[in-house]
Order: sequence, then structure tokens, then C-alpha cells
Amino acid sequence: MSRATLLLAWGVSLLPLLLETIEAEPILPGAARAGLVLLPWLALAGIPSIRYRAAPGRGRWDSALLPIALLLPVLGLALGLDARSGRATLVPALLAVAIVLVWSLSREALRRGGGTRRRVQAAAWIALVPGVVALHAALAWAPPGVAPARWAWTERCSPLAWGLRWTAAGADLADAPRTGGFVLGVALLGLALLALGPRAVEGEEGA
Repeated sequence: MSRATLLLAWGVSLLPLLLETIEAEPILPGAARAGLVLLPWLALAGIPSIRYRAAPGRGRWDSALLPIALLLPVLGLALGLDARSGRATLVPALLAVAIVLVWSLSREALRRGGGTRRRVQAAAWIALVPGVVALHAALAWAPPGVAPARWAWTERCSPLAWGLRWTAAGADLADAPRTGGFVLGVALLGLALLALGPRAVEGEEGA
């Protein structure tokens, strides 16, 4: 993530807790504070960049840990506030941290790949992060019986849609770990494909 993106995600994640401190009450009563902290990171962790400086054979994997280092202190405070208000958000929060890490690693993996890999990752991010959320927002406005049920599964692939679901006020957290595990599995599959991709390309060039 670029410095500007890191600063934006950190500032937006801190904002709900700052406003709660100023107003002496939650800005969204009943919402999971840990979820509010994590939403900007889930949205921006894998955001594609128009500027990549490819360095074949060298991946800056340590830079993928910087988002985790920035979000953990704020998340710890949010988890404490959730626990005090009786919301058990630790498990989905840890899954969300793992998802952020995997998306950050996938972005760094692109430094070892070619232009095609970068375009594939950008398309995946657009489809799974803003795309799925926009799709379900549009379907929510459709009349009953008109919205096709076959698109419901897409919500289980999107980190942002999953985060929005368990963050919402009154959300049932019982299903959040299982669904989050599926989202994490999709992200890990994408990371594996990106990490193995450069070797495949190098093998083709050497053949």
C-alpha cells in the first residue's frame, strides 16, 4: 500500500473511536467497533496501484506487514470496547486481520510478476471488493422476487461485504467465523496463484 493509502486507512479506522470519545457515545449504536476499525483496511488492503516498480525475484514482503502494525493498536482498543459492551468480536476480527494480511501479500507479489498478473489482481479486487458490495446494494433496491437468488453466493467471497455484514448493528456473529473462513480461503487461493505465477512465467521463458 502507498503511504497515502496507509494514512487514509489508518485515519478512517481511528475516526469512529475518536468521535465516540468526543460525543461520549457510539456513532453507530449497536455496531461492532472492531468491524468499523477493520472496514477501511478490508476495503483498501488489496487496492491496485497504477504505478508498479517491478523487481523480478525480489518481493518486498516485509512492507505487507506495515498495515497490520498500524491497525493492531486501534483494533485492540476497539475489541476492548466491544467486550465491555458485551459483543464477542475477537474471532471475526482476527479473521479480518488475516484477510488484510493476505490481500497485502498478494499486492506485494505483483512486484515479482508481469503486467498480466497485475491486471488480473486489479480485476479481482474491483470485482470482489467494491463490485460485490455495489451488486448487493443494487439488488436490495429490487422488488421482492425480482432480485436473482443465484447471486447470493458472491457475498461470501467479498471481504468488504463480509465485514459490513458482521459489523452492522444487531448482526448475528455466530455465522461470521465460518463465512470469514471462506473469504480467507478465497484470498489465500488468489495469493497462491499470484505467488506461483512468476515461476511459471520464468519457466516458459527458459523453455
